[in-house]
Amino acid sequence: MAKLCSEDNECISSLELARLESLVMPKTQEEQCWQAVALTLKCGSWQLGFSGADNVSLVCPISRYPTDEIDLLIKMLSCLAGGTKETIIFEPYEPAFELVIERTVEGGIKVHAWLDSGNTATGIYRWDAVGIRFYTTQHLLLSFIAELKRDFISAAPNSN
Repeated sequence: MAKLCSEDNECISSLELARLESLVMPKTQEEQCWQAVALTLKCGSWQLGFSGADNVSLVCPISRYPTDEIDLLIKMLSCLAGGTKETIIFEPYEPAFELVIERTVEGGIKVHAWLDSGNTATGIYRWDAVGIRFYTTQHLLLSFIAELKRDFISAAPNSN
């Protein structure tokens, strides 16, 4: 599981992305490949998210082929961490969540994560959402990027 934590050590907030199934790459270019992902937002003792354990219909789908959205997210986060971007906005093709991360004028990193459970439960995209916001550090952002690579890229089968 890849986890991006807040800089606050007293009431920790976090965003977690976890693989729910193995990735099987398509045999033809016309096929698509989707990965089931559990997405959880935490703030202190509160927890909110999509999970495959209790209700399969609430799994958050992420495209892995023809576009690898995890790889895209890693590249966007790496640009933010490297200082070539000040803001990233990531919303998957199946818009179950939106992630906005930006550098502040003071040099901090602000994270906004919004869940749209309507799309995953009904198949209809809605603007209504619940979410969290928190500040994180460069070190925690780099750790999150490394965990995403470990859990989603190095664990995936070869796409040849």
